[in-house]
Amino acid sequence: MFKRLIIFLTVILALLSFQEQPALAKPSGKAKVEKASTKKARKPRGKKGKEAPKDTVAKKSKYEKLLEKPDQSYDGIVGVRVKKGKVYLEIPDSVLGRTFVMASTVSAISDNTLGQVGAKSSRDFKCITFTKVDSTVYLRPVSFDFTASDEGILRAIGNSHIGAITNKFPVKVKSPSGASVVDVTEWILSGAKEFSPFAANVAARYYFTESYKKDLSYIVRAKSFEDNFSITASRSYTYNATDGNNRSVAKNVPCTAEVTTSFLILPEEIYHPRMADSRIGFFETERTQFGDYAHNTKKLQLVNRWRLEPSDSAAYRRGEKVDPIKPITFYIDSDFPEWWKPYVIQAVEDWNEVFEEAGFTNAVKAVPF
Repeated sequence: MFKRLIIFLTVILALLSFQEQPALAKPSGKAKVEKASTKKARKPRGKKGKEAPKDTVAKKSKYEKLLEKPDQSYDGIVGVRVKKGKVYLEIPDSVLGRTFVMASTVSAISDNTLGQVGAKSSRDFKCITFTKVDSTVYLRPVSFDFTASDEGILRAIGNSHIGAITNKFPVKVKSPSGASVVDVTEWILSGAKEFSPFAANVAARYYFTESYKKDLSYIVRAKSFEDNFSITASRSYTYNATDGNNRSVAKNVPCTAEVTTSFLILPEEIYHPRMADSRIGFFETERTQFGDYAHNTKKLQLVNRWRLEPSDSAAYRRGEKVDPIKPITFYIDSDFPEWWKPYVIQAVEDWNEVFEEAGFTNAVKAVPF
């Protein structure tokens, strides 16, 4: 009996001892891993605890933002870019102050009684120059109407005919080559007479008035070459015409023409002029010359001629026939029927026989346009 009591008390004490022991801690490794995984990675820091610079994509330049992926792009005497209906010129400093001859030609027209394809609306060429002050490019006409043999008088003439500013173009950006990029769209699409497609003889036959429609006009194309650039615009008008008896022959008639305006830079070396002789039929250009020793002026008649210069001056002076530095070149319209073209080319180049009498070989050539 006593032995059973001792066993019973031993079991009771063992149970009480087990309940008093502290509970075992649960494994915490997993919880710590999950908590660590939710933390953001600590950013690397540079000096003085500042964040290290982030990797950045190269920013586009102002030029790239303006003219990236143009619709048309040509490099030449000036860069020409067409994008979203606007035409931009990239004018290098080297051509600022140089003289350009400007002329407009009809490339296509809705009514050929008003202007002929390939013809110029005016026989007069206009000379212009681009100048720049600060961040603005200015356009001025250049006049050669007056001249003098005395340098002092010539300078005085220049100071009295500097050319009025007719247009200005803010410089948008600089090109990678350093040229001034300007938007000339508003000027090209203006109603200026130098862009008109209407032939001068139309106004001679009728009392003719035109109304330019800018909202129906747009840039077609632009190109640039070694010594010239051109811009073609589709230009729309309505016109009215009355005859000599004041009878209306046309009223608010629409007309659309594609007009190509070319800008040819003149050489810096001036070509020596030749005076006209009234006994020989030449096309002439008139200039006014101020007298050197008298208070008067006189009219000069200058012959319109090609700049035909010998490639070998010494041989030319010895009486030998030589090729010219730059031959007279006629471009044959691609729309000529194919069977006509050889005869048209031959008709042009037959003039070489005449020029050989003047000491030149291969002075004239005809090439496809």
